[in-house]
Amino acid sequence: MRVQLPFVRRLCEALRLPILEYEGFEADDVIGTLSCQAAKKGLDVLVISNDKDMMQLVGKCVRTVRTGPGGAKADVIVDAKKVEEILGLPPDKVIDYMALVGDTIDNIPGAKGIGEKGAKELILKYGSVENALDHADEVSNKRYREALQQQREQVMMSKQLATISTDVPLAIGPGFATAPRT
Repeated sequence: MRVQLPFVRRLCEALRLPILEYEGFEADDVIGTLSCQAAKKGLDVLVISNDKDMMQLVGKCVRTVRTGPGGAKADVIVDAKKVEEILGLPPDKVIDYMALVGDTIDNIPGAKGIGEKGAKELILKYGSVENALDHADEVSNKRYREALQQQREQVMMSKQLATISTDVPLAIGPGFATAPRT
């Protein structure tokens, strides 16, 4: 992908498509910040991404579109209800879920030994990954208990990696976003 980026940039420039980037922040953080700012202004936001971590942004004015094979017929609009249908948890628990499950695409290790079902069970029971870690000794499933006991630092790092920043110093301006000049 690194080899492709200069060509994508040149294509965007040739098509006069705006390019927005901010040093020190990932694209997800820019998207998250702009989504939250737009939602606060009452604008409807539609983020097109197959990344599960983007579902943490879903709210009253923010939805995501998960694209699928077959074009528009396979695309799924994800609102809060759909997040619960997909993950079994509300959008505000996506970060905790991702901290346990991980995501190889985004280099989030998660907790080895805890899959989607286990992450959902633990978050539903304990409310947060921190609370699950604090009560690891009480977890009846041996595999989950040992994963929580032995991988605390990795799980907390995974939560940090899964958290999309919504405080990039950008502002929505007329027609687009603006960044302060450095």
